[in-house]
Amino acid sequence: MAVGYVVVLHAIECKKLHEGGDEIYCLVNGVEHRPAADPDYWSFDAPGQRRYPNRLVLDGPDGAEVTITLREQDGGLRFEHDTLGEVVIRVGGGNVTFVEKKGTTYVGRRRGYHVVDFHDSDGVYALHFSARSVQDI
Repeated sequence: MAVGYVVVLHAIECKKLHEGGDEIYCLVNGVEHRPAADPDYWSFDAPGQRRYPNRLVLDGPDGAEVTITLREQDGGLRFEHDTLGEVVIRVGGGNVTFVEKKGTTYVGRRRGYHVVDFHDSDGVYALHFSARSVQDI
């Protein structure tokens, strides 16, 4: 039987605002992942707020990996947006691994979720991921 893995971005938690109010979105392997509605970002006005995107970020076989980049939207062109950090998620051998890249810290498991802090800019955001292995039947 083939084993696969599913990783979902469950929640985004504001620990410290980047600016007075933040407009957060993420990239998954360089492709934007934003809310489908208007506005097309997750808005945060105070520390402690959470948003629950419940977005599938990885659905793959043993050895699959994905790069998650968290960004804060500013006025102007997309290349001017601030990057809060980047992490690589790898799956294999029945495990999920979070490889810290620029501006990230793997905090560990909290209440059943893998938590990664993104802190490369003035703000700090915690992303909560669920991960599980699946088998073809």
